[in-house]
Amino acid sequence: MDFDEIIRRRRSVRRFDEQQVRRETIIEIINDARTAPSWANSQERKVYIATHSCAAAIRREYLEQSQRGMIGISDFSFTHRAEWSKRAQDNMAEFESGMEKFMGDDVEEFVHVQDTLYDAPTIVYLTLPKEASKWAILDMGAFEMALMMSATARGLDTMVAYAFVKYPDIIRKHIPIPENEDIAIGIGIGYAKEDAKINQYRSTRDPLTEIMLLQG
Repeated sequence: MDFDEIIRRRRSVRRFDEQQVRRETIIEIINDARTAPSWANSQERKVYIATHSCAAAIRREYLEQSQRGMIGISDFSFTHRAEWSKRAQDNMAEFESGMEKFMGDDVEEFVHVQDTLYDAPTIVYLTLPKEASKWAILDMGAFEMALMMSATARGLDTMVAYAFVKYPDIIRKHIPIPENEDIAIGIGIGYAKEDAKINQYRSTRDPLTEIMLLQG
């Protein structure tokens, strides 16, 4: 699979099937991702992975918390949509309206899959030390993208979402992540449930003319 195919095949999968990801494959993906650049080679990110019964337990307890109406309190402070820029708010609104129109009578699945953590068989959590420089989040973004590209190259699908980290107490109950590390983001890895309607939706991207200025 060449790079053009990888970059275009990567998508946000909102429902995974039950097939597990091989342990060796997970290790290969993380080994690829660790080649991503970091500021002065600081490499502050760490990786914790939930699979099989561990991932299942986290998904089950997340669903129980959601059904009880418990509000998530992530380690990173949550930014309400109203605090984002107008451009971001417009894009978010367009995404939601597009999803609602596409899903029609099945639109409730969009919320339900978040409560079940998209049925992801493998969940990768990326952390940063609480004292990390703010610049370290850029390094984490590079690591995250490298991870997703590596997974895609191996025929896997991914989903990055706030939902994975909204209940850090549940995560720490099952994974020994120390309190002095912030759980920054979670990434679901597995194989897309191809007959799930929600996986057929494709969000739009801003045209190049709106985001790029080329001079010289």
